[in-house]
Order: sequence, then C-alpha cells, then structure tokens
Amino acid sequence: MAHLTGEYADCETLREQAVTLRRQGLSRRQIRDRLRVHDNDTLDRLLQGEPPPAWTGTPTPRTTSANRPGSCA
Repeated sequence: MAHLTGEYADCETLREQAVTLRRQGLSRRQIRDRLRVHDNDTLDRLLQGEPPPAWTGTPTPRTTSANRPGSCA
C-alpha cells in the first residue's frame, strides 16, 4: 500500500481505529465519543463496509395474546 500523507493519512488511521472499536462491539455513539468525531457523515465514511455487531440485530417479536399459553384464542 502506498504511504499516505497529510489529511489522508490521518483519515486512514482514524478509520483503522474506528473499525477496531466497532469489532470490539462498541456502538456508533461510543466510537464517536472516543474518537471525537462530531459529524455522522464522517463516521459513516470511517465505518463504511464494516458490518454492525451482532447485538444490534433485530429483536425477537413480542408474543401476542393469541400466542400466549393459557389464552382463550
């Protein structure tokens, strides 16, 4: 990989840090606070292509009264 200079080198380092924190399971807000990134667009670019942690998945649906044991449905 070519060596980056100036602002681009800083962005690459920041991206590596953001991805590392995301893989450790931190939320976007926690990453933003730790890296002091105040712009969501910047954070989006830093985490582009990195899947969210498993704990952010869709929650299981609540049971309806018809599905509950002992219901009269």
